[in-house]
Amino acid sequence: EHSQYSAFMIANSPGRDGLSAQEAMEQFKAAAPPRGLIGPSFRTGYDLPMDECEFAILYKVPFMDSRNPLTKARRDSDPLWEKLIVMIEIFQFFGRAMRSVDDQCEGLIVDDQFVWMYWECLQAGFVPQWFAPAVKLNQTIPRPLLKLPPNRKEELITNGQN
Repeated sequence: EHSQYSAFMIANSPGRDGLSAQEAMEQFKAAAPPRGLIGPSFRTGYDLPMDECEFAILYKVPFMDSRNPLTKARRDSDPLWEKLIVMIEIFQFFGRAMRSVDDQCEGLIVDDQFVWMYWECLQAGFVPQWFAPAVKLNQTIPRPLLKLPPNRKEELITNGQN
């Protein structure tokens, strides 16, 4: 509400007067650019290919609720368990907008907690080969990616990279 860009933002807000996640997603997909979709409900289960989403910002590493007795028991049993689950959530989050080899999405994680967790996950072998080269730690916000040309998909298919 207080951002100078609020006119471009669509957020889900549970409750009687707010938008459901599905309604917010429908509005986002129907709106003309520029637009932003805000909310924790969009980490999994949504498809935003190609131009539907070209950048994603993860504001908070999705750690699990430590007050939950089952979570606490699992964490006590295996200290790496939660880190694996959190990394899978992060991959899923960015995967909403990166749907194929000819797609692109700039992803930013602005929570400093990611740094130590990433290194622990890297050492544990939880970081896939495709993800590690894309990670740039302690960087300023990068310049936006150049837009892929419209014929990029045909070029990739022609070269056998479909």
